[in-house]
Amino acid sequence: MSTGASRNLGIEAAFRTRLGRRPPIVYAIVDVRQDDLAQAEALAVLLFSFGADCVQLRAKELAPRRFEALVRALHPRAEAAGVPLIVNDRVDVALAAGARGVHLGQDDMPPAEARALLGSEAILGYSTHSLDEIRAAQGLPVDYLGFGAMFSTKTRLASRVTGPQALTLAGASSTLPLIAIGGIVPERLRDLPLASVAGVAAAAAFTPLEHTVDVLQRFRDTLRGA
Repeated sequence: MSTGASRNLGIEAAFRTRLGRRPPIVYAIVDVRQDDLAQAEALAVLLFSFGADCVQLRAKELAPRRFEALVRALHPRAEAAGVPLIVNDRVDVALAAGARGVHLGQDDMPPAEARALLGSEAILGYSTHSLDEIRAAQGLPVDYLGFGAMFSTKTRLASRVTGPQALTLAGASSTLPLIAIGGIVPERLRDLPLASVAGVAAAAAFTPLEHTVDVLQRFRDTLRGA
């Protein structure tokens, strides 16, 4: 990454270690709205402070400079909490703002190109939505695969919903850790074969802000019993 050899790599190393241990991690996603950056920032700070294992910022409609400014503003809080701050899609923003990694989709920059730009230390994730995509991703220079959607959501068409039943097969097909994603709330964790995953990702479940801490704690409590 941009800070080179002076960078403290403990956060990346700790994240990779957690992916290989139980219980599964809580991978929180913050959807950034162009008209409400303050809420995104407040949500991210709550997630850093109350035990998310990772926080991804997803800002599909935000101009790169505004996205970079948001990442820069949140970076010290994430570092102080020891939580990796991940940028969705934007390798350029991650490099400029010093984020700990990037999560890529199927239509984003190829993982090999992103890895060459980010360096070997950065955390790199990659989205998959089928067993064929899981198999095709084996051997890519990524740290984990997102897999889903588990359940229907406002942002996922029915054709993109894999369903929980696919998780067991996906886990058996992958040498890379899997993060289950899509419509996941604490009450639905019992429907997932959690032995097949390294973590669960959620976005909408953490809003509104007055519910964030309670929902995060329920995720953690349920996953501890998995």
